[in-house]
Amino acid sequence: MKKAVYVLFVSLMPLFLSCSKDEEFEQVESQETKKDEIVVIFTPNGLGDLGYNDLILSGMQSVYKEHLEVKMFLHAPYSMEEAGQIFKEWFFDGSENRSLCVLAASEYEFFLKTFLEEQGEVPKNKEILLFESANRMELPVSTFEFNMYGASYLAGAYASYMTDGECLIVKGNSNDETLLANTAGFVEGCVDFGLKKPEIESLSEDYDGYSQPDEVYHKMYDWSKKYKFIFPLAGGSNMGIYKFLREYEDCVYSVGMDVDQSRLSDNVIGSVIKRIDKVVALNVENWIIGEAIPKKAVYGLNSGFVDWVVADGYKDLQNMNVSNLKDLAIKKELEYEK
Repeated sequence: MKKAVYVLFVSLMPLFLSCSKDEEFEQVESQETKKDEIVVIFTPNGLGDLGYNDLILSGMQSVYKEHLEVKMFLHAPYSMEEAGQIFKEWFFDGSENRSLCVLAASEYEFFLKTFLEEQGEVPKNKEILLFESANRMELPVSTFEFNMYGASYLAGAYASYMTDGECLIVKGNSNDETLLANTAGFVEGCVDFGLKKPEIESLSEDYDGYSQPDEVYHKMYDWSKKYKFIFPLAGGSNMGIYKFLREYEDCVYSVGMDVDQSRLSDNVIGSVIKRIDKVVALNVENWIIGEAIPKKAVYGLNSGFVDWVVADGYKDLQNMNVSNLKDLAIKKELEYEK
């Protein structure tokens, strides 16, 4: 419930947001006069992460400000089961109006595959935009993904300027394919610049690993004794790392993920950036004006939607030859894509 209240206060606009089937906040402006409809289903318990999900919300807010003629419903489910029920209600609502469902997390892909195998074709007036999927299952949806190899390569290169000790990659989900490029890029960046190959620790074999900040905080006591640099790929669980770094400043360096998170700790030397808000706005606005959303798009370091940003507190790193390093990272990323 707290997340829904937070969203409404920061948005200052008449969006419709539900945090469960039985708890809804209705728009002041009547929805009945509007035709085109957008339904956004966030990842379970994702809002309020100060990163990826909050950026998606920001992107949707920017779209709504420019397109008040469109109905917009934001759903923040507490579980995959509830998210599935929300999707089914949208799919079977019987409306003939043009409608877009934004599934704002890659974990919805397997649910979607099972559901569509049972139900068949998507109604002609409805479209689905699925985040961060290579769509190897060839689902009848539009998808996009980020190639984070180049930005992660830069994080590994910069790690070598902070320490000659061991590095650790913390993954929220060992089976999440969206983390493969991040992992490979950081590993190669470390090794190319003289560090040992980083070790990897996975918190879970499913998406539960993205919501374990307290467990990660306690694991940091042991990790900080062995490792000097941590590359966090654990979603909301990363907050446990940053909390530990704020309390024990002389132990480990790390990086921010998805947004500039240098404010969370003085030991965050920079951030691997996904401008997901811009990508969301681009795709959704194209749909609103009647342009086709690409069936599959990939955004890498040279797209303008992905970047590596050094924290303000690390001026020495900012003075490095960033241009040459970035060119190298883009080259490495293109080789990885092959």
